[in-house]
Amino acid sequence: MSYILKISRRICNENKIGVRSIFLIVNMIITAAIGAAIWLIVDWFANLSVISLICAMGYPAIFIGFIGSIFYLMNKDVW
Repeated sequence: MSYILKISRRICNENKIGVRSIFLIVNMIITAAIGAAIWLIVDWFANLSVISLICAMGYPAIFIGFIGSIFYLMNKDVW
């Protein structure tokens, strides 16, 4: 997460609102992609529906990506 925060700071030129926004969006996309990759691995062995893909992408993106990023930013005093 610290690497994503450094990249966000470079992109936004230390503008706090921009850094937070970029960091949250990128973290949510990364965790959703990880959830989709895990779903693809499991789907290889078990025939799963598309609804399970949405759940596999949505839950990590919201709970780990969004809420986890907010807690991370609060601890790093970027908030």
